Amino acid sequence: MTSTDNFWSAENIARRAGRAQQEFVTEQAAQQQAQRQDFMAVVGRTLVDIVNGYTANVRPAETADVMRDFQRVFPQAGPADFRQSVDALKQEGVLYESLGAEGFMGQRSTRLHVL
Repeated sequence: MTSTDNFWSAENIARRAGRAQQEFVTEQAAQQQAQRQDFMAVVGRTLVDIVNGYTANVRPAETADVMRDFQRVFPQAGPADFRQSVDALKQEGVLYESLGAEGFMGQRSTRLHVL
């Protein structure tokens, strides 16, 4: 009888602990992905609707204006939440961000477009 045949051997205990940890990490990642998808389904749709509202009024969707409207709809959201949402939608190919006109002291604004 070898040490790997023993259910309570150190090697078997370590192997089971490693598998349990890996399963936990995988399950946690799946839950976070599902939460992100649920969040983006609501927030992403709202963000697209805000940008489309500017387009419908034949106005450029300046990022600063869209962020202001976004924070009106989601008062608990900060600038970082808005930026993360925009970046996620850009990665998914839903939004495009372009440089706007050059402003005060050469600072450039950006505009959002729905693809």
